[in-house]
Amino acid sequence: MLISKEKIEALAFTAFKLIFAFSATATICSSFFGNEIMTLLYGDEVTEVWVNIFELLIYSFIPVASVYIFGTLMTANANLRQLNIIALSGVVLNVVLNLLLIPKYEVFGATLATLITQSLVAIVHIVWSKSIFKLHFSTTFFVQIIGFVLLAIGFNYLAVHYFGFNNWIINFLFATVLTVLAAFGTKLVDLKAFLELLKNRA
Repeated sequence: MLISKEKIEALAFTAFKLIFAFSATATICSSFFGNEIMTLLYGDEVTEVWVNIFELLIYSFIPVASVYIFGTLMTANANLRQLNIIALSGVVLNVVLNLLLIPKYEVFGATLATLITQSLVAIVHIVWSKSIFKLHFSTTFFVQIIGFVLLAIGFNYLAVHYFGFNNWIINFLFATVLTVLAAFGTKLVDLKAFLELLKNRA
């Protein structure tokens, strides 16, 4: 038996906001500096195709991280039937998308298939959790998400094109710090509320 609806909602949204802020920061920063990161990892062997795949595939990290929150919530509530349906549907969808996209788009087709599958699986987890636990997604919640993402993209664009440091790692670190500050600035991550939640659970 899970805790009360109010505590479930508070815990779910606090956890989701934290993991979304972390995963989106890692994803957006890595995507904008994809060429530099891939070159650092693989040296001169890196091709433009590898970089493009990385810059696209890294975005699947966000839905995967989201599933970690809502999937765990459904598991704790013993919604195993729904979880099995989602998992099986995801497998079938991924196979179908690979069959459709790989012949035409080759490796990009496989990348798109993965990104689409992970995104839809995450959306279904969220929608089903909303239905089961009667979660309320407020307008403020969406404004925080959108505002944070726009600021993150803007800061990283500036870091790539306008920051004057010769070392890309410094530009990357500055972009990361600014993106983290954006998470706090938009109240997507509310440190006070998070600490209060931990205190109430103790």
